[in-house]
Amino acid sequence: MIRTGTDIVEVNRVRKIIKSYGNKFLSKIFTKAEIVYCNSQRDPAVHFAGKFSAKESIKKALSKEFRISSLKFNKLSILNDDNGRPYLDTNLFPISNLDISISHTKTHAISVAILSNA
Repeated sequence: MIRTGTDIVEVNRVRKIIKSYGNKFLSKIFTKAEIVYCNSQRDPAVHFAGKFSAKESIKKALSKEFRISSLKFNKLSILNDDNGRPYLDTNLFPISNLDISISHTKTHAISVAILSNA
């Protein structure tokens, strides 16, 4: 392991921002694939919060290699594999030695990003 990043987000905060700003907020923060995925879930705000948290964790883990302000949220795409495990889409951001994990409840989403030597 080289570096880690972690973040926690209140789901209701994300829910309120989506309600207030709608697609303007979503398109600034999330990719089209993320928006489609989250909106397909029973409670999209929980999943948007999880992906937002993961993006914050990734930025923190990469903060020594990149200026955090240069890492745009909608250039970091968090997808899910067939088992539901989240991963960073390397087609948009080509870094392969990063692992992420997201957990959430109805009220909070938390994530961790681990940047490894490999």
